Amino acid sequence: MNVAANEYSRAYQVLKASLGDYQLPPGRQIPIEVIADRLGMGVSPVKEACSRLTSEGWAIPGARMGYFAWRPDESAIAGLYDCNRAVVMSALDHATEDCGKAESVIGQLKRKLARRELSNVTLAAYTGALFYSIVERSGRQDIMELVQAANERMYYLRVLECRHFVNVAGELQVFCELLTGDDTAENRETLREAVAAYHDRRRQLVPDLYGILASQ
Repeated sequence: MNVAANEYSRAYQVLKASLGDYQLPPGRQIPIEVIADRLGMGVSPVKEACSRLTSEGWAIPGARMGYFAWRPDESAIAGLYDCNRAVVMSALDHATEDCGKAESVIGQLKRKLARRELSNVTLAAYTGALFYSIVERSGRQDIMELVQAANERMYYLRVLECRHFVNVAGELQVFCELLTGDDTAENRETLREAVAAYHDRRRQLVPDLYGILASQ
């Protein structure tokens, strides 16, 4: 086996192992240059390995010739939405009554939404930040860590949501208004309903999201 073939084989095995044990969770961009540097090789064999893993369903191509860790599986996608819904709803159950005004990230998002200055990529990132702000109010570190992990795995899905489906900006605007409004029992219940409705709508979109992922 020549040097190039050996490097390609080694890059493929290392990447597949990282994808298999979720060191690179679904939705995370594969850091091609970092992996190449760690393995002491150029980026070409790592890119070739990513291309093969894409054909095998372990990754999907992203913008600018990059790749994202993923295994397009309809049940796995549905599971991500179900888990995130359950975790956020649990956080709402544990939130203190006096959670005060929303964190700065919510204020920033609200202003940007009003000015319509968010790209799909930025809007997807803010979606994750918004849910993290909600669970942060529970004061539960375990729940916060779960949502942080979910955000990593769902980032690419959220980019696709913003690009292809539903009025994400409008939904987030509703969340922002509730989170910056008065902390009343009525607002808290409305927030719970909004969180549930958000995830229920995504659940209905899973077949379409799967189709987009599988076709890339």
